[in-house]
Amino acid sequence: MSLEVVTWIDEKNQESILDVFPNPTTETLYVKTNTQVDQATILIVNSLGQLIHKQVADQAEFRNIIDVRSLSPGVYQVVWNSSQGSFSKSFIKQ
Repeated sequence: MSLEVVTWIDEKNQESILDVFPNPTTETLYVKTNTQVDQATILIVNSLGQLIHKQVADQAEFRNIIDVRSLSPGVYQVVWNSSQGSFSKSFIKQ
């Protein structure tokens, strides 16, 4: 059994790959990536680590739209999972 420890994350590189806006938001969240992949999944996770939303990313567009009106106010994470890796960004729902 092997254990990997992540001691450093290239946040600058992550920022260039994934963008979420507007932040904070009340109704609509845009998830934008600058890389094209075969398949990707977008997750929204609450502050307790619970999965709130899951959708397959639209590969025809580099920008995906998520309706967040039903979310309670708070801080959430958008997680972008693809063959190129996983990237996350926080956003605030007002």
